[in-house]
Amino acid sequence: MQENYFDPQDIERNKGLGILISLFYFLFFLPLVMSDRKNSEYLRFRANTSLVLWIAGMVCAGISKIPFVGFVGTIASIAVGILGLVNLVYAIQGNGKKLPVIGDIKIL
Repeated sequence: MQENYFDPQDIERNKGLGILISLFYFLFFLPLVMSDRKNSEYLRFRANTSLVLWIAGMVCAGISKIPFVGFVGTIASIAVGILGLVNLVYAIQGNGKKLPVIGDIKIL
């Protein structure tokens, strides 16, 4: 897995918000609208990862509602949940490791 390196001061200053947006994916937009946190590379990375997980979760939830193939969406939802836990652990540790499979997707 590839790891991004961020300024340690940036991580320490923004670790709490990084954990919050890693715990609640739908809050991915917070660092983008907070004027004092807008330029943080660490928070931008955490926000991007949370946005990708949120979109993946919504797609999996939609697929799980389709008859006869819904089990695929359910299994994928479990995988997204596991990736979300890994992302939360990475945020708590304050490291910049990318998630497997979806770590290279960049939206923000």
